[in-house]
Amino acid sequence: MPEGHTLHRLARLHQRRFGRAPVMVSSPQGRFVDGAAAVNGRVMKKATAWGKHLFHHYEGGRVVHVHLGLYGTFIDATGGGSVLSALIDGCRRWQAFVRVVIPQMSSGIAAVAAILVLSVWGEFLIPLLLTSTMNAKPVTVQITEYVGKYTTNYPILAAAGVLALIPPALLALALNKRITGMLAGSS
Repeated sequence: MPEGHTLHRLARLHQRRFGRAPVMVSSPQGRFVDGAAAVNGRVMKKATAWGKHLFHHYEGGRVVHVHLGLYGTFIDATGGGSVLSALIDGCRRWQAFVRVVIPQMSSGIAAVAAILVLSVWGEFLIPLLLTSTMNAKPVTVQITEYVGKYTTNYPILAAAGVLALIPPALLALALNKRITGMLAGSS
């Protein structure tokens, strides 16, 4: 059960978010259909808290007393209701997807992109079999050309290895913040 200061904070939040605008009210479980219909589409004038009681004041003198047990059912701009909140705020579905869903998925997108790029970069067998000239071979295959049957040119082999590591290293540095953020959020 929330404490009084939590309800006062929630009243201020509702005042900022829903005050002076028509609200959409529903009864997902169907127990308060008549009450929801009475205030649906009405302008919420203000939200107040008195002790551990939260009140929504609507035009026409209607007042809704929010029971403490219903505290967790408000759709907020955090968590699972963020897309629905964006839709309520006037976004179209594609705008909600671009502005809400994709930023929340950015860590996963960065991780998948890194895995795909590194797997393609490390591909060896197919380019080795399908290419015949040095100009067509990727760096990872060209490195093997410096290993001879009787001798190996180690300085050139080492330089080619360092050059082959630069693109994956740059990718890791570019995506480090996104992937680290994802890992930090899972602990």
